[in-house]
Amino acid sequence: MRLVSHRTPRVRTSFTEALAGGLAPDGGLWVPEPIACFRDVSRLLELPSSDRAVGILHRLLGDEWGRSEVETLVREALEIPMPLVQLRDRLFGLELFHGPSLGFADIGVRFLARALALRREREGMKLRTVLVATCGSTGAAVAEAFRGMRGIRTVILYPQGRLTPLREAQIASWGGSVLAHAVDGSYDDCLRLVQRAFEDAALVEKLGLVSADALNIGRVLAQTLIFFEASAQLQALGLREAPLFALPCGTCGLLFAGQWARAMGLPVKAFVMACAGPRTALDLLGAGQSEARPLPQGLVPGLEVADPPHWARLQHLFRGDAGALRATLRWGALDERGIRRAMWELHGWGFPVEPHTATAFGVLEARRGLAEVGIVLATAHPATWADGFQRDMNVALALPPALLEVQRRPLRAQPMEARWEALREVLEG
Repeated sequence: MRLVSHRTPRVRTSFTEALAGGLAPDGGLWVPEPIACFRDVSRLLELPSSDRAVGILHRLLGDEWGRSEVETLVREALEIPMPLVQLRDRLFGLELFHGPSLGFADIGVRFLARALALRREREGMKLRTVLVATCGSTGAAVAEAFRGMRGIRTVILYPQGRLTPLREAQIASWGGSVLAHAVDGSYDDCLRLVQRAFEDAALVEKLGLVSADALNIGRVLAQTLIFFEASAQLQALGLREAPLFALPCGTCGLLFAGQWARAMGLPVKAFVMACAGPRTALDLLGAGQSEARPLPQGLVPGLEVADPPHWARLQHLFRGDAGALRATLRWGALDERGIRRAMWELHGWGFPVEPHTATAFGVLEARRGLAEVGIVLATAHPATWADGFQRDMNVALALPPALLEVQRRPLRAQPMEARWEALREVLEG
């Protein structure tokens, strides 16, 4: 698979090389070009989940990795259950929280960690520091996936005071080789610091620096499999029409992964962008968001992103044609009242969800026709927001064993100012 920089298409690399860094030499994001188009998608959707994942990844990566290597990647990183749950007639929820950190990011991060380990074993790649900015799910997944890798330290930046207590514990209670830093700022501040680090070629080389967040194309590739899996399960139920996919849009990473799957031939009627907060991807789309109002800090931290890093990839995919991009989308935003109303409704159906998934559901119901098939991507286990359920809804959720364990450990995060000099000191310390 060939990758090019979204800024300068003549700047090219292989997928294997792109894994080892976040940005292209010109500071751009790596994007696939050309995009492979599968003419046998219906047959792929009939395969067992693991066979389908191997088939898709080998078609894309077969010029760099042998089939046995791809099979190992899938077996060790991607065999995470993604059950499709029927909520109502022609309405479904896809549970993406059955990995070790209880969030959708496990799917991409585990693949990335194993792929980096494979390259390290095969080529002796210099890899010493993994750096990531997070607003919740990604940080928890990165800590889980990389904490046991020998000779690697993991540096995680997250916005102080904007995560749920359980999510913060998943990130900041490990210690050892997992260095968590609570940044005095927003997620966008954290992301800008990470991007600044990867723009310093000498520092990247010196530290063997690798990105594990939205910048890394390896994560996005793995997430395309989510959409194939959902469609396969839908087809197995006898529903062969193209669905609407509703997803929370903060960094827009899932949206780009879905658009990539669509470009590969997966039938999709539209993607429903669910946003929140005072500035979001809706502003970049030029859609406006008159129905949205400022939210309490931390209610939906994954959606409170002013500068979605994947937007440049989406623009490149559509050759800058905003009209063509808009034609594949429906969109909306919920305020606090709307999010809580959606949570109550789904809880009443026996499908409790945290606020990000509730936002996707609420916007989908406002944008879906009665005869259309809709799939809500449930991106995090409801128990990751257990404190909020107890506080705001007087609902007690049983915690999975993984959350019970982290809840007992003390936080080990260090405070950090949102300054480049502060991050550089951490990285070189």
